[in-house]
Amino acid sequence: MKTGNYNINYVRKRNNFLKYLFLLSAALVAFYVISPYFNKERANELSESKSKQIGYASMKEIGLSLSNPVLEGLSKDNLPYKIIANLVMRSYDNVYDMTQIDAHHSLRDGLLSIKSKSGAFNETTKLFNLLGAVMISFNDLILTGEKIDLDLHSNLLSSKKPITVAFKDSTVRASTLDVDHSNKIIKFHGDVLATFNLDDF
Repeated sequence: MKTGNYNINYVRKRNNFLKYLFLLSAALVAFYVISPYFNKERANELSESKSKQIGYASMKEIGLSLSNPVLEGLSKDNLPYKIIANLVMRSYDNVYDMTQIDAHHSLRDGLLSIKSKSGAFNETTKLFNLLGAVMISFNDLILTGEKIDLDLHSNLLSSKKPITVAFKDSTVRASTLDVDHSNKIIKFHGDVLATFNLDDF
């Protein structure tokens, strides 16, 4: 009788062991079948994430569209400039179209402030083409017009559109002008109208 019980217990233990072994084998098979799928999904997620990062960097690099960017650099005299805009789009190599421009350029004898509704800036030549409600101020000198071109390298300024130059309480209006900040020469052309307050000089 004891031998029979022993045999029954032995058979039960063996069956349980085989059952657990079978379940373990099934789990391992399922793992090997499913794991490549999860690895593939993970790889796809990583690849997609990397592609998004690369895409963002590429978009940033080619400058398709940037909101609230800041451009900073130096002129040939190593004088710093800083350009803040509401929106920047890169139209050509190193040429940026901008809206709502607020820029500053440090000169040796003062700070040049630039404001405009829109414009284009060439990062290589440092040529600034400003359009719409343009205002450029330097110490007590303020220039306003609808279109002004400014070269940050040479400090040359010109306008082919009517412009107003104000110095304290004195004003000069003209159809066009050229300005050379280096030589401090302003040349007015066409329909020049000037009002001077002698106390300003």
